[in-house]
Amino acid sequence: REVEGTWYLEDDYTIQCYNAQWGFFLAGSIFLIIIWIVGVPGMFFGILYRYRNQLKDSRILSRFGYLYHQYKSRYYFWDLMELMRNLFLTALVIFLGRGTPTQFVVALIVCFCALLIHSRLMPLLQKEDNYIQLMSLISIFWMLMFGLLSKLNVLAQDPRNQTFFTVVLLFISLTPVALLLVYVGVTIFRMFTRVKAVLVKRQQQAQSKKESDHANNNNKMTIE
Repeated sequence: REVEGTWYLEDDYTIQCYNAQWGFFLAGSIFLIIIWIVGVPGMFFGILYRYRNQLKDSRILSRFGYLYHQYKSRYYFWDLMELMRNLFLTALVIFLGRGTPTQFVVALIVCFCALLIHSRLMPLLQKEDNYIQLMSLISIFWMLMFGLLSKLNVLAQDPRNQTFFTVVLLFISLTPVALLLVYVGVTIFRMFTRVKAVLVKRQQQAQSKKESDHANNNNKMTIE
């Protein structure tokens, strides 16, 4: 912000802009932006494109499986799509007018499109993972919607509306967490049940083998 012909950082007016120190940090910021916003997604795209026909190979799976193993084979690139969506909502949308309704509207459009695409394709292998991701996208969408309503002072017009929307927002925010906890609990229970079944089966096999050996020994003694 300009103050008496001199530009200062809006969040800290002790820091002056457009001087040597500001230029140094600007160069560093641009370098990191290129690395993280362009370089990392570009690297992931290169890996997936290069090995797109070898994704089931054990060697490729062990090295790069973290990029695609949780998705259906036709959507092996989906992690890259998620990365781009997150980068846009956290790093790029800030350049669209800080704190303005335009910022919220653009973010809402992106989230709504992501929500529609995810609900149509369900790209994750596990059904439970798809539902948790779907609820997370719904939660983000409504949090942005409430942020837009708050920015437009719609909620401040009636305290009862503000209380209602606060409760709804809290519910929407906690729902994905609750679903995740339920999923983890169900997964642990299933693992416990499977381990228990394996142990019981092994015990039965050992008991059966013991009885069979005992019967064979009795037969040998009878023959003798």
